[in-house]
Amino acid sequence: METKINSKALKAEALRLGFSACGIAPAEPIDQAHQNALKMWLDADRQAGMTYMANHFDKRCDPAITPPPVYLTRNINSRGTLTGRTITISCVKNWLPCSALYKNQTYRS
Repeated sequence: METKINSKALKAEALRLGFSACGIAPAEPIDQAHQNALKMWLDADRQAGMTYMANHFDKRCDPAITPPPVYLTRNINSRGTLTGRTITISCVKNWLPCSALYKNQTYRS
């Protein structure tokens, strides 16, 4: 059974639930240039103390190796409807208080 989900509605619902942003992307391997850049970034310890980011490098380079517990097997067609192959939905929550955002313009949500 195929389920169709409107991508704009999905993103709007994520914002309504309090997320700062929501993105949808194909769950495909990243190209070799980006793999190399990620490896160099991790090797330089640039992940701001988030050491878990260095774990499972192969899975970070190809999200289809181990799909998350909840995933869709869909893609976005020309009408903004999700159909077809595996995708990744990422939602972001900015935990920095809004008052801090206005005090220091270097922070963006």
